[in-house]
Amino acid sequence: MRKLLFFLLAITIAFSVAAQEKAATKTKKVKPATAWKAGGSISILGGGGSSSDHYSGFNQDFGFVYGGYLKLHADKSWGRNVWTNSLVGGYLRTTADDNEPELNENKIELNTRYGYKLKNEKWQPGVLFSARTQIVNGYDYSYATPKRTSGFFAPAFITFSAGTNLQLCKSLDVFVGPAVRWVTVTNSPYSLNYQGGVKPDGSPEPTLASYYNVDPEKQVRYEAGLLANFSWKKEIAKRTTIKSRLELISDFRDGAENFNMYWTTGVDVNLAKWFTVAGNFDLIMDEDISSSVMYRGFVGIGAICRF
Repeated sequence: MRKLLFFLLAITIAFSVAAQEKAATKTKKVKPATAWKAGGSISILGGGGSSSDHYSGFNQDFGFVYGGYLKLHADKSWGRNVWTNSLVGGYLRTTADDNEPELNENKIELNTRYGYKLKNEKWQPGVLFSARTQIVNGYDYSYATPKRTSGFFAPAFITFSAGTNLQLCKSLDVFVGPAVRWVTVTNSPYSLNYQGGVKPDGSPEPTLASYYNVDPEKQVRYEAGLLANFSWKKEIAKRTTIKSRLELISDFRDGAENFNMYWTTGVDVNLAKWFTVAGNFDLIMDEDISSSVMYRGFVGIGAICRF
């Protein structure tokens, strides 16, 4: 009873003080400046899309797509130190003209960057790490028996760079520096359909690793050169956010003019608390894999849970 009386008395005093204020103010619990700032979303989507790349199985037809997306981020600042992390996973299937379900989106991507703010805080020397691979197997359906062309860590693109980040404006960051990129195929690098890797017509069957210019015995190749990583995030309209990342990396071992590009752009339109319109478009250019530009993209509507 005594605790209850104290509780009621405290509430009465609190309301009395609030009533005497000339202007009502709302306060929020403020996290320490050094605390982690984390969040993310899970969405279930349906819409339309198409793709043309090795990772999703050479599918080039536009069709109905359905699946899910996971986006996570965790950032931390303490003193002059800045540490940003993001994880994106997408799995979408599509039904094309032949009504056979194929993959449209099939990726998991981790990005982390540490920087130390100089006196001019726009400059932040530090390190950058990224890793990108597939969630499930992708197949080439032109074979009588679909041929496995990708999978988890088949391939995986792992990049490390030590350089500096320049914050050009609130929404745009550019990280530049020397970098090393490893292309690994450690998950069943051969994946042959025919015994001995010989087709019925006598021609050799390509190994999975060969699609990515990797020796299946060594299971890895590396590239060394300069990296430029552009990150842009902006609310371009009310309830509409666009986030884009462009990664350019040269390979001095194969000629300074040879560079690889990975450009991913996502758009989210918040229709309501639990509903969203979302789209994602990737462009991939890597002459060690394909002489043409590869792409994958979709636009869909569905349910979303933010946290």
